[in-house]
Amino acid sequence: MPLTDGQGRNLPIFVDYHEYKTVTTADFSPSEDPSLTATQIGRYMDKGFIARPDADGAFYGITLHAYLENNKSLTGLVPERFNGLADTWIECRYVKIYASNDATYATVANHVTIGITI
Repeated sequence: MPLTDGQGRNLPIFVDYHEYKTVTTADFSPSEDPSLTATQIGRYMDKGFIARPDADGAFYGITLHAYLENNKSLTGLVPERFNGLADTWIECRYVKIYASNDATYATVANHVTIGITI
């Protein structure tokens, strides 16, 4: 699946696998998702994932870069804010997306498409 940015330009990355995640009441972090296998968790956490929110506005997440700089630990990391556009991939790799009901870091989107790139 080729990707385009908010201006419709093709991005030089391709999604190998994607799935739809609800972030209405709970954060999405592969390391905390009981439905994923150890292999899937490793794939998400080693390469990070890209995200496509379903609404315009604030989007909070922990980036792969911050996670790696913190010795592959989520402990103590503060999420970064991104401005997301509905149905547009954000050009950043994440390891955690914050829920829309989070008291401090509320993501506007209720659902996010998560993509693993090739």
